[in-house]
This record gives sequence, structure tokens and C-alpha cells, in this order.
Amino acid sequence: MENEDRFIYDLTDDHFKKFVVYCNEWIEIFGLTDWGVNYIFVGEKDRTEMEGNKAQIGMNRNGMTATIYLNTQWERCLPNDYEIRKAAFHEVIGELLLNPLETLASCRFNIDDKDIEYECHRIIRRLENIVMKFIPTKVKEIIMPCKGKKKGKKRGK
Repeated sequence: MENEDRFIYDLTDDHFKKFVVYCNEWIEIFGLTDWGVNYIFVGEKDRTEMEGNKAQIGMNRNGMTATIYLNTQWERCLPNDYEIRKAAFHEVIGELLLNPLETLASCRFNIDDKDIEYECHRIIRRLENIVMKFIPTKVKEIIMPCKGKKKGKKRGK
């Protein structure tokens, strides 16, 4: 439902299920299957930790595990299929793929962590714009056309 005064949109369990599916698709597409990933739909009680984010991630880099949290409320952004897919892309690519590099760079070089994070997010935004523009919602059909199809001989009439 929409709160018109504050432009707050409530997400449903169906939104959460789509988000999990989309995250798992991106994980497979980018070969990040070495991570163990859990998902949590953040309720009102825990929402203060989300700081207005659509989603966020907690990671244990040494253990290669992560928990991706989806906020039950989005501010100023309608939770349509495109935005849910984009949020999933952001968490998977921005965090699982790029965050380990961000961490290594901050340990190795005398650069402010915020500068590294800023540059990583510039890369994430560019990737979001490119991927979401050129890859329609039918990601499975475009990137993984053989996935799910049965292999075998064609039968004649």
C-alpha cells in the first residue's frame, strides 16, 4: 500500500520471493555460487538498521557467507518488477562481487574507505544502467537460453 504523505510503499511476501529469485539468478549468472547466501525480509522492528535502503547485505568474507536483507518498505520507489530486479542486482554485484575488492584496496592503500566505496558504487550504478537497459526482464531466456531445457533427440512425426 502507498502512504501518499511520505511516498512509502509496503512490500509483500510475493515481492520478497521475487527478490530472492532475482538474487539467485544474478548469483548464478556471475558465477558467485561459492557464496552461501541467506535472505531476510526486514520487518518494522528491525527497519531502523536499513537507513532507508531498499536492501542491504551482511557478509562474512572469510566464511564466504552473506545475508541479504530486503526492506519491507521502500521510500519514493514503487516496488515493481524492474526495481526489485535492480535492487537484487545491486546487492549481488555491488556487494558479493565488488566488496571483497573494495576491502582489499582499503587495506592495501592509504585511501579513505569512503573514497573506495564511492568509486565502487559508481561502477555498480554504471553496471545497473547498462545491464538493466539491455537485458529485459526475461534474463533466463537471454543469458541462459539452454537452462531448464531438456536435452535429447527431437522426435519426428
